[in-house]
Amino acid sequence: MATATAKFFLVSLLIRNVGAEEFGRWSLFEPVVIVLSQLALLGANFGLIKQISQDKLSPSAAVKSLSIAVQPVLAAAIILILVISGRLGLEWPGPLYLALLLSAETIYLLLFASYRATSSIMGFTVSAVLKVLAMLVVLGLALRYGWPTVRKAEDVILWSFWPSLAGVGAGLLAVRLAPSGAFFAPGRLSPSVWRTYFDAVKYGLPLLITAFLTMVIDYAGRYILNLHVDHATLANYVVYAKISSMLELLVVTPFGIWWPTERFRELEARDGGRSFFRIVSAGLLALLLAAGGGLWILSERVILWFAPGVPFNRSVILLLLIATAARGMSYPLNIGALKAGKTHWNIYSVLAAAVINLLLSFMLIPSHGLIGAACATMLSYFCYTVFLALISQRLHPVPFPYLTMLVLIVISLLLLIAIQRFLTGLPVFPKAIAYSTLSLALCAPLVWMLVRGKHAA
Repeated sequence: MATATAKFFLVSLLIRNVGAEEFGRWSLFEPVVIVLSQLALLGANFGLIKQISQDKLSPSAAVKSLSIAVQPVLAAAIILILVISGRLGLEWPGPLYLALLLSAETIYLLLFASYRATSSIMGFTVSAVLKVLAMLVVLGLALRYGWPTVRKAEDVILWSFWPSLAGVGAGLLAVRLAPSGAFFAPGRLSPSVWRTYFDAVKYGLPLLITAFLTMVIDYAGRYILNLHVDHATLANYVVYAKISSMLELLVVTPFGIWWPTERFRELEARDGGRSFFRIVSAGLLALLLAAGGGLWILSERVILWFAPGVPFNRSVILLLLIATAARGMSYPLNIGALKAGKTHWNIYSVLAAAVINLLLSFMLIPSHGLIGAACATMLSYFCYTVFLALISQRLHPVPFPYLTMLVLIVISLLLLIAIQRFLTGLPVFPKAIAYSTLSLALCAPLVWMLVRGKHAA
């Protein structure tokens, strides 16, 4: 929650420091770091979770082995970023700053995966929170006192490196001082550095390809928009996407941190975790509906404070919120395609969704602009989750409560319409609280019926 709130303030301060035009430029460089930091690991961070949670390798030994083994690919990624950043319009020494940021983010991703696998709460909390808070301090000082100077996209890249480095150091210190010592808990010794690395890549590479194709859905729209609109209009779309991403930060990200280890554990249950997965799928949907509707009601007021001067577009924000919720539901609905030896099946669903996204973006954006980009994202993520669920059911059948989930959606939709229509005179904050509270209250009995059914069985 603290990290989600801090990231929300972060984007607002960023826009206030650099303005819409430079924020639009930064929005084109940000995905480059995200993509190449994942590429440098070749999925080893995903494989690390499996090695610690399922193979019971020593966490610290596995991290040490992988940190050494990723260096050649990281060096290649740094060379690539130095070559392409100039072509993207980044002024020197911006490419050097981008290479430093890439290095820090790569190591950060590897360590963060190890904290998740070991449930090292201190590690991932301290590293994530300090990383964001450090950037908040930088941008706050720049806005208030004019130092450090943050006026261009190149400045943002430079000052993003130091907080990322601080997150790496703080996380390592936190797990060293944590009383539980989960990160340094004994386990099976790692095989050789390269055997550990290739095993991690073998499991994680299909998930990496899946993540890359997901990034196509996330970021292709802004690059295609850039062909038809100016940087200021592009910045508007990115702001809408950042607001909708609050749903991911508030609900999906905490769930995603907890879920991988719990999924592996439940797969070992007598019923293969089927009863548990039924409950989780309905529970997560109820949370997404309650939080998403409340955020949509608040969005008009939020955008006035969050990004002054950016016009409010209720339709675009709603479409992007639905897209975020659809993506979030892919977690509990995908069980079979995340089992060892089955991860390559993830590629097919996200590949189909990425192709759909590109086709829809090229078809809709030229004539419908921001609405077209949002529609393409929403429909793509809906298809992605549906395809993934169908594949998963063939590999590990789970009797998901589809009828219950449909009823949850209908209840939340009717409640949202009723509140928007009959409580028009109520301020947005009480209205959002009323919706979220009533939505959870009405959906909770349906989820509780599934919990009782598990205990009865």
